[in-house]
Amino acid sequence: MTWEQNRKSCFDYLDRFKGQLTSSQYKSIKQTIGTLAIEDMFVSPSKINRLIEIATGKITADASIDELKNRLDTVA
Repeated sequence: MTWEQNRKSCFDYLDRFKGQLTSSQYKSIKQTIGTLAIEDMFVSPSKINRLIEIATGKITADASIDELKNRLDTVA
């Protein structure tokens, strides 16, 4: 896929949840996805789901980071 197609794919996936997010939450997640895309890093649907969970308060950013650290410790 081209850079534009990857970015569009991420934004299209996020758009599925637009009705569940406030304007501020949607813009914040879209900005995060866009910023990563500039660096040629594209997030998976599961990572977009995690960003939505953080934005909507279902999980804190700190808890999400702790989960990732625990998974890395298990693998290492």
